[in-house]
Amino acid sequence: MEVRTGGWVIGHPAVGASPYPTPTPNEMVLTFRASKQQFYYRCRTPSSPRLHHDRQESITKGSMFYRKKADINRVYVALLEYFKKASIISIVNSVRISRPTVAQIAVDAQMLMHSDFVRYFGDYRLGNNERCDHIQIDESKFGKRKYNHGSRREGVWVFGMVEALRTGITYTYTDPSTGISQAREKYTAGRRMLCAVPNRISATLLPILYRFCKRGSVIRSDGWRAYAALHPNDAYGVK
Repeated sequence: MEVRTGGWVIGHPAVGASPYPTPTPNEMVLTFRASKQQFYYRCRTPSSPRLHHDRQESITKGSMFYRKKADINRVYVALLEYFKKASIISIVNSVRISRPTVAQIAVDAQMLMHSDFVRYFGDYRLGNNERCDHIQIDESKFGKRKYNHGSRREGVWVFGMVEALRTGITYTYTDPSTGISQAREKYTAGRRMLCAVPNRISATLLPILYRFCKRGSVIRSDGWRAYAALHPNDAYGVK
């Protein structure tokens, strides 16, 4: 998806727009609360007698700015810098805001983009591009070594897929074992998709392939033996 800095932030319903309708003078009045340095909707004469006669709600309720202890202006600037691909350290130094706050802003922004992706790209399929020759898949385990020694026994498996798009460019490949040369097509990376998985068995990976890959697409992977079980009807297994 394409994210435009500033315009997307301001126009997003969860960021720059209040979920409440414009208040009428008889119900809610926009007031400034100096202690919080924020604007509030304040209602002194509610329409229902069961409601409290002096009720106020922050204009940030329902947005990612709600209940943020940092100044809203700083949070907004940090959000803009994040969408400009600035690092967390540079945002901390330039905006003068704490690192945990910037990290939480980054998480909130990722959640917003994920919700937009699910909402507007529900039929997302790898392989829809007419230039797509095949889809490459691979997996990797991300974890920490204790004292930077030993193998990564605990961590998270991440399964990735990427489109291989035709470029129309060929190159000569020479097999080092046989010395035979052949012309091969050069590809460029297209759209990609990453997700965390509990394991690498076919029962876990097949539903992901069926959901996010176009039917009939060619799937290629490394020579890991377990991938052969992903397509038992193929005499050559998964390439």
